[in-house]
Amino acid sequence: MKRRILWLLLCMLLCTTMAACARREAPQLPTAEVQTQPETPEPTQETEPSQAPEEPDQAVSAHGSAAYIHGRTLVVSIFADDAATHWDETTDAADIDQTQEHLRIATEWLTDAVKPYGVTAEFLYDWKEDPDLRYSAKFTETLVRADGSMYDVQAGYIQENIPTEELKRAYDADNVVYFFFFNTPYEGTPSPWSLGRLNSQACDTELVNLFLRAAGPVDEPPSAYAHELLHAFGVPDLYYTGGLIPQAYVDYCKETGSQDIMYTINGDMDRITGQLTELDAYYLGLTARPAEADRWQLGLSEYEGE
Repeated sequence: MKRRILWLLLCMLLCTTMAACARREAPQLPTAEVQTQPETPEPTQETEPSQAPEEPDQAVSAHGSAAYIHGRTLVVSIFADDAATHWDETTDAADIDQTQEHLRIATEWLTDAVKPYGVTAEFLYDWKEDPDLRYSAKFTETLVRADGSMYDVQAGYIQENIPTEELKRAYDADNVVYFFFFNTPYEGTPSPWSLGRLNSQACDTELVNLFLRAAGPVDEPPSAYAHELLHAFGVPDLYYTGGLIPQAYVDYCKETGSQDIMYTINGDMDRITGQLTELDAYYLGLTARPAEADRWQLGLSEYEGE
């Protein structure tokens, strides 16, 4: 009798265990994510904008300290210390000399690039030959930054320390562009940028903040110098949308692999391979508005109507 009762108890326990197993959900196996490379769009000859951009604003009519690229332009070099960066004339001598070499390559490229439009552009930048084109400045503020909040500080330094009108008379110059050079590390440093009349009517001093090194790491090449100089004469960036350039045109430049120097720059330290396009020439005031600008509803050149 005891054996029979024990056998019945074992059967009941086995049935209960099987029922519990039957109610437990099977575990979900992880699904492997398949990584796919984004497709590279094939260059196309014609790409219509997906939607009409907003009507562009009128460009400002005044041209700032760099009015017309044809003529003689002084490039004033200012080697600046700020709250986080410093120049040493001895240990940084090679980097200081490199800035002048990059200016040489950039200005020679620009001079050649505008010749097909029947104009002559001359740049004076050699502070070894002309020492009054070089300055050293010390700032207590942080000037190595991605925004232009220190523009008034830098423009104020220029007004107080650089005899611009005297320099223009001495060199019979038409334009002045001020390059602030910063001895930056790679980490945490933004790309170079410019600020002037292209950005605001209140910014009549055309200045460039050239950070020697930037995150990437990147050693800024001569093409970056030429790119920033073109900003001083009113040519906008083409690699991001702004007041003159709609996103549709930025996308078009990407799809067609544009080599316009305002869309992309090359990293070579001894040459510039980018192109000064007809669109850039229009924004420089060297040629009539191209059909491309109307087709994409790009903003007006500040020289429109002159």
